Amino acid sequence: MSAGRPVDRMPSGALWWRWYVPGVRTIRVGVGLRTAVVAFAFAGVLVACGDTEDASLCPSYAAYLSVVQPVLDADPTGATAQAASDAVEDVVGAVRQLREASDGRYAQGVDDLEAVLDDLARTLESVEDEADYATWAPLVDDTIEDAVAAHERLVELIDPACVPDPDNLD
Repeated sequence: MSAGRPVDRMPSGALWWRWYVPGVRTIRVGVGLRTAVVAFAFAGVLVACGDTEDASLCPSYAAYLSVVQPVLDADPTGATAQAASDAVEDVVGAVRQLREASDGRYAQGVDDLEAVLDDLARTLESVEDEADYATWAPLVDDTIEDAVAAHERLVELIDPACVPDPDNLD
């Protein structure tokens, strides 16, 4: 039998799961207990962010990083102005969610990044949608550098609260 596959239904209607571990007896866990264990583990991850205020910040910060990293890694030379504008709007959305979750604790860093991204978005909106990189790059090169610098400053501010220091793990 494979791990985590439902094997029977109890008369009460509760679904039971069996895990088979070689050399160890069969373990039967109800869905309710399994849900409680998953919730407890998830809460432990969030508390590992730092303090309870960081519990809402860290998932938003992770979401922000997951949106911004592909943009930072992308090669813009093949992108149209519309594609670049869409990418910037996605990052702006993630920054705004981060602002809500941070409860003003990182307001200056978030404000700085959002202001630069808004400038970048306005500039890209003024360019024809299908314009190629050679057309829009000279208009935004400095602003992109400013956005990357603002992102790096924000990461320096939030990383200590959400990313555990490997040298200081208990």
